[in-house]
Amino acid sequence: LGDVYKRQVIYIYEDELVSDALRKLILHEIDCLPVVRDEDGGKVIVGKISKTTLIKLLLEILEG
Repeated sequence: LGDVYKRQVIYIYEDELVSDALRKLILHEIDCLPVVRDEDGGKVIVGKISKTTLIKLLLEILEG
């Protein structure tokens, strides 16, 4: 099955906007994105961002 079915990894760079992260989460119907940076010719995971994290951030903004 692994030879037939390949999965594209969806990620976001650490310098992209929060709105870009939210757009990717919604577009790809996923709950979490790895946050990466280019380093030594490859991508290094430096964190993650989730729908829950973004909802908490929105709540903080709305509540002041």
